[in-house]
Formats: sequence, structure tokens, C-alpha cells
Amino acid sequence: MVKAVLFFVIIILAHLYFVPSIIAGRKGHRNYRMIFNLNFLFGFTIIGWFVALFLALKPVDK
Repeated sequence: MVKAVLFFVIIILAHLYFVPSIIAGRKGHRNYRMIFNLNFLFGFTIIGWFVALFLALKPVDK
């Protein structure tokens, strides 16, 4: 039971960690790869995560 709860918590935290990348991907952002790489490499720092989130929330040029 404890292992199942721990697994569930890890899955939820991983999804929260990649929220900026998920937003950029769903918006079809042209800089999706850059945002994903920034999120993956520097998301563990709070500043890197917020920069990735800011870039993902910027309007998409069409």
C-alpha cells in the first residue's frame, strides 16, 4: 500500500514539474523544445521553472 501511494505521489509531482512543458505543447508553441529543455534542465531551480512557465504562457505567434 505504501509503495502504491509513493508511486502515485511521484507521478503527480512529475506532472507538476513539467507543467510549463505541457502548456507549451498543448498551445503548439513554436519554442516548445526550448521550453522543454529549459524546464528539464533548470526546472529544479525555482527561477528556471518560473521562466519556463512565463515563456509557455506567452502568446503564440501565428
